[in-house]
Amino acid sequence: PKEELYDPATGTWSATGFLTTARSRHTATLLHNGKVLVVGGSFGGPHASATLYDAATGTWGATGGLDTGRDSHTATLLSNGTVLVAGGQDSSLNPSASAELYDPASGWSVAGSLNTARQQHTATLLPDGTVLAAGGFNGTALASAELYGPDSGIIVTNTNDDWALCSEEDCSLRAAAAAVNAGSGGDTVTFAISGEGPHVIATQGIYFNRSVTVNGWSQPGSSPNT
Repeated sequence: PKEELYDPATGTWSATGFLTTARSRHTATLLHNGKVLVVGGSFGGPHASATLYDAATGTWGATGGLDTGRDSHTATLLSNGTVLVAGGQDSSLNPSASAELYDPASGWSVAGSLNTARQQHTATLLPDGTVLAAGGFNGTALASAELYGPDSGIIVTNTNDDWALCSEEDCSLRAAAAAVNAGSGGDTVTFAISGEGPHVIATQGIYFNRSVTVNGWSQPGSSPNT
């Protein structure tokens, strides 16, 4: 691998330290601390490694590993300084729906999965702190899009109408219900709660009055997704 730095003041390039692992189709994300997080990529297959570049010293250092090797993914810097790594091509060379979070202070953790496995997509941070994942490829070009709410770990997919998603942890479910009720129905709400269950979801005062699919939860005495 050969890395270079560009100086916009002079319009020139200069050599810098080499990556420890050669890779292509990776991501490089500038962190709030000024370092650059390089994630995944491929060289003989998708990588699960990640590395940090320190511009002050021109050196690279390992920073843990992904739960899933991936290339052709996205890495989006969130408002709180963490990085959402989503989708891509996994180590079995299939489009992935998995997602992970990188926290510069504590390392890697698993995040809520995408509703649709996708690679070569886009992931854009919106002003309300949510991330819009759009398009990509999954055996065919995708026209679908979905939103990730970083505070709650709840992914809400809207299929029929326009709505605003509250990104606060204590109101994401309420906002999702309000969005469904205000629309024409046919929406999907997916819970992506980390850690082992069972989980209790408080729904007092929250209801759906239109058709909706709810994934990732079950109600005592009934089948899941009801």
